[in-house]
Amino acid sequence: MIDLRMLRQRAGLRIIDVAELLKCSQSSIRNWEKGRTTPKLEIWQVFYLRDLYQCTEVELKQAVIKSMGLGEKKVYKIPPLSCRETVRRCELATDSQPTRVDQEGLEDGERSLILHLLTRKFSYLNPQIRYQIELLSLEQLEALLEVLLDFSSLTELTRWLQGLQEGLQEGRSLILRQLTRKFGQLSPQICDQIELLSLEQLEALSEVLLDFSSLADLTRWLQTNLGK
Repeated sequence: MIDLRMLRQRAGLRIIDVAELLKCSQSSIRNWEKGRTTPKLEIWQVFYLRDLYQCTEVELKQAVIKSMGLGEKKVYKIPPLSCRETVRRCELATDSQPTRVDQEGLEDGERSLILHLLTRKFSYLNPQIRYQIELLSLEQLEALLEVLLDFSSLTELTRWLQGLQEGLQEGRSLILRQLTRKFGQLSPQICDQIELLSLEQLEALSEVLLDFSSLADLTRWLQTNLGK
């Protein structure tokens, strides 16, 4: 069983890297790794630490327990229930549905992690690439995280981002054609609102647009979803 320090080193990260990306102090990371304190993380941080260390939830829980065991051997006293409480906290975090705040935190964490990994891999990311990554949704960020280590050049990354954008534009154009066929010419305001929709929102709209009986239904849907 590996501990937290070994997970971090396996991922090729320094303590300062983890602290910066996880938005906590370096001393906290050191204390976790040495078993001095138990990690107390928000839900988004649990998911983020899992992705950061490129491990499963089970490996992360086991690493916490292993590190706490090391702490006991080094005479740091830990209450008997600490291990169980830590496992329970991690289980609650990974089993719960993230709230909107958790979702936003997770999205920010994924984006920071991706930018960090890409910068380490290619040394430099131009502002245009950074801007494109800033616009990605959580699902798109997760998709990018799965493939970014396979990129051998910035050209491949750029091509991937362009393909994503082209697919998004095609989906948006298809929905606009369907809505125009159903309701006639759409107002510039509605077209502008549809331009703001993410890929997931476009997919959701495509599933319900045939149920709309009037433009008022569409307008209400856009107001509700763009307000999220």
